[in-house]
Amino acid sequence: MDRQSESLGMIGDADERVVIESGGANVVIRPSSNVDRAYTTSLVEVINAASATDVCVVIDPEPIRCDDDFAAETPPLADQGGAEHRNRRPAGAEVAMAGVVRLDAEGTVWLVDVNHGRFCRLEAPLDVRFLGDDAWEPVVALCVTPSRLIALNVDGNRTSANRAHASSAVSPS
Repeated sequence: MDRQSESLGMIGDADERVVIESGGANVVIRPSSNVDRAYTTSLVEVINAASATDVCVVIDPEPIRCDDDFAAETPPLADQGGAEHRNRRPAGAEVAMAGVVRLDAEGTVWLVDVNHGRFCRLEAPLDVRFLGDDAWEPVVALCVTPSRLIALNVDGNRTSANRAHASSAVSPS
C-alpha cells in the first residue's frame, strides 16, 4: 500500500493468510492463496460489517495484486447503484466453500475464489464443486459497496452489477 494507508491488522499468523489494510476510505483485504474455511468466514464477516456501515471493501486476491489507486478509489455514486439502493440493506455475503465467497447481485450470483484470483457470475446459485474451469474469469480485484459489485478484470475492464438487497436477493435453490 502507499504511504498514506495504514495497516488495520492481520488475520492469521506469521504466514499472513489475510492482510486487512486501509486504502483511502476503503477496507482492502489481501488474502494469500491458502485461505481456509475459517479465514473465508472472517473475510465474509468483514464484508458484511463494512456493508452495514457504508464502507467499500476491496478484495485483492493473489496471484495478481491491484494497484494502490484502485484499492483507494471511491466508486462514483453512479457505480454505487444510486439513490434507489441507498436506504436498503444489502444481501449478506456468504461462505460458498473454503476460499470462495458468494455475493448476490440483482438477478445473478457472484462467486469469488480468493484462493485462485478468479470469479464467476451465475444466473442461479450452484454448488462450486460443479463448476468447471471455463466458468471462471481471472480477476485482479473486486470492489464490494453496499449497493454495487465491481470486478477489475485482468484486461483492465470492469464488470459491475447492482448488489442484491435483502428484499431482492436471489433465493437458494
